[in-house]
Amino acid sequence: MAASTTAPAVPATSTSPGGVLAALARPARLLLGAVLLVHGAIHLLGPAMAWRLASIDGLPYRTAVLAGALDVGAAGTWLLGLLWALISVAFVVAGVLVMRAAPGATTTTAVVSTLSLLLCLLWLPETVAGAVIDVVVLLVLAAAVRLTERGARHGRA
Repeated sequence: MAASTTAPAVPATSTSPGGVLAALARPARLLLGAVLLVHGAIHLLGPAMAWRLASIDGLPYRTAVLAGALDVGAAGTWLLGLLWALISVAFVVAGVLVMRAAPGATTTTAVVSTLSLLLCLLWLPETVAGAVIDVVVLLVLAAAVRLTERGARHGRA
């Protein structure tokens, strides 16, 4: 009788190679990854505004953040534009990691979404939609962690 070459099923955990997101059904991972890719693309509006590359309805150039309470000046606005651009790239990376259920996908997505949320909070009210997306992504990650832990306790993924 030949020995099986198939690895036994192991419940996905936060320490398994695919991490928590490996436990999600493939369509759910693809959807979440696509949301992250689109959210990253939308983040490019930040540098477009901050660097005055484009005039964007609903997102005027301004140097004041925190609802006008703090003026960071033109240089500060330029640096915040750079943060918008870096987070945009990070969302693309996170989206690809999530779609592939790659190691680090959960952590990368959580960190990028948290940084994005903080950046969105600086630019309220214009960025309220982005802040909502970030909160939803973080809630999906929390739910995935919870479901994975529950499944691991019951011996299934």
